[in-house]
Amino acid sequence: MTELPSPELIAALGGTEQTIAELLRFFGFRVRNYHSVPVIDAALQSVGLTTDPPFSTCRRTETMKVVPPGPATVTDDDGNDADDSQSDALPHRPFLVSDLPCATATDILRAKSVRSNDTLQKALHMMQREGLSQIPVIDGVSELKGIVTWRSVATMYLRTGIAHELANAMEPAETVEKHMDLFRELPRLNEHGYLLVRDNTGSLTGIITTADITRRFHDTALPYYLLGEIESRLRSCLSRLDANAIGAILKGKNSIAGLMFGDYLKLLHPESDKYAAAVEANWQSLGWRGVDRAMFVNDLRRVKSVRNSIAHFDPTPPTPEDIDHLRKFSSLLKQLM
Repeated sequence: MTELPSPELIAALGGTEQTIAELLRFFGFRVRNYHSVPVIDAALQSVGLTTDPPFSTCRRTETMKVVPPGPATVTDDDGNDADDSQSDALPHRPFLVSDLPCATATDILRAKSVRSNDTLQKALHMMQREGLSQIPVIDGVSELKGIVTWRSVATMYLRTGIAHELANAMEPAETVEKHMDLFRELPRLNEHGYLLVRDNTGSLTGIITTADITRRFHDTALPYYLLGEIESRLRSCLSRLDANAIGAILKGKNSIAGLMFGDYLKLLHPESDKYAAAVEANWQSLGWRGVDRAMFVNDLRRVKSVRNSIAHFDPTPPTPEDIDHLRKFSSLLKQLM
């Protein structure tokens, strides 16, 4: 697995312009796909950066600017928020080990471990029955004795003159603290296939495996791509609005480029009577005669909610209903382009 550059090197990208190929090369990837996109974007997010246009959807020949996710919230003359970027912006913190549900699944860890006085046969039986590549050996609450893996079992059987018992099939276990940056631990996880997780008191709380990472990023990648597709198509639709129409509602802004989902909503739904006429003019400019504005705005709000849950590493992945909504909304935008 690719080892990520240090946070200092990643932060140094701020203010630069990068092509797709250059950004991939910087992070040690060759192609833009379901694996590289979430890793690169999360790494940028961890130091408070993103790309404009989005790395996931921009054209291969296009140059991206590496910038902060959005301006801080400012207030207009009437005291109303002119930008809800506090809720819409990406988080300025890394993806922690504890963001994986399995890292704190203590009950599952207990059910899928053995004690040092158990037999080797029991450990092997549980590994086969549960489809495990490893099983930790834990006495009491958190006295970690070691771990049994298929590799350690094979090593034991290849050695001569030793008894085929649990103690001889164990090897030292790899551990990680749950508050640590997950991405910095990925090389070690890839090497060993697992990491046992401890909390700040030293108690064991769970185990993460390479399979958990694969599932997590697969679950993240699909809605991520759908959201990128939606934003690209939405910007294409809203590009029909001129600079004056945008600036009349979003103070200090005159282009669709760089706007966030909260901004899109403000262009289509008035926050106060002050902007009602301007928003109505925007809607008429789009020429969407067969689209119900209230339904469209509600659909867009749901998309924004899903997007924020992903951007803030909500441990609960989007539901199948959320994914279906993203697909349908993206399809609608395609028809409106």
